Amino acid sequence: MTSKKKIKTWLGLAFGAGLLTLQAAAVAENAWPDKPVTLVVPYS
Repeated sequence: MTSKKKIKTWLGLAFGAGLLTLQAAAVAENAWPDKPVTLVVPYS
C-alpha cells in the first residue's frame, strides 16, 4: 500500500511540475512575444 501511495505522490509532483512548466512557458511567451519559446519542453 505504501508503494501505491508513493506512486500517487510522484504522479502528483510530476503533474504539478508540468503545470508549473506550462505556466512559466505562457508567462515567458507573454513577456517575449517576438521570441518563440522552444527550449521550455526538452522532453515531451
